[in-house]
Amino acid sequence: MAHSQTIVTTSTVISSIAQASSVLMVRYPYLGASYNDKTASDVTLCFGNDEKVFAHKVILKGASGVFHTAFNSQLPVAFKTEYLIEGYSDAVVHAMLKYIYGSPLEALPDMAPMEYQIDYFFGIFAIANEYEISSLAEAATQGIFQIMKSCCIAAYSSSITPREWVLQERKKFGEIVAKAAHLYINHDVADKSLMNGVIEACFELTPGLVWLEDNINITSMIEASDPFSGRLLRKAITGMRYNSAVPPPPFQPPQFLARF
Repeated sequence: MAHSQTIVTTSTVISSIAQASSVLMVRYPYLGASYNDKTASDVTLCFGNDEKVFAHKVILKGASGVFHTAFNSQLPVAFKTEYLIEGYSDAVVHAMLKYIYGSPLEALPDMAPMEYQIDYFFGIFAIANEYEISSLAEAATQGIFQIMKSCCIAAYSSSITPREWVLQERKKFGEIVAKAAHLYINHDVADKSLMNGVIEACFELTPGLVWLEDNINITSMIEASDPFSGRLLRKAITGMRYNSAVPPPPFQPPQFLARF
């Protein structure tokens, strides 16, 4: 009998996170036509290996807190006709800019390995956090949540899924949790949507802490960056195991009720 594997493609992930952009396109149906339009552009965004996008300060200011501050200031950046974006892949920058101009969050092709998709969504979240675009950060978080969901579906399907596939999916789930934990423990990240989304996924998509410890070793993962929190969590999980194995003692009413 052939084994079935649960595969969630990038297009499936993206279909669940396009609501914000679709609302924007209803209100401004021709906004996307202005993307990389040199005709009325007053600033050129430069990034990557000689990549350039012709943009419009008024549109950028309306979408991003960073662009709003930069172009409304009296600093030289407000009057320059070129703006440099550094530290991100070309795909991530293009996705952010197209999102600003009303397009749904773009995805990598379906044939791209899941590891690339995870890095891509984390990159989208990082640039959204830096440029203060909260709706884009939430869209990236939704993409990550959907990947975690697909990993859990495979992890629960051990009876019909090859063990190697199950272990691989659990590993991906753990890598996402570790990546998010490392990000928030070691950096001052203003946008909390990714932290909230990953924690929500851990408890909505799994049976809880004991499962997380048994399958992705969550205490060691956290302890690597935050020894106190990791050991505290391990102690709590040990107590949960004990309490689930030992029947609760008979109920003892408080002393003030004993006379009734």
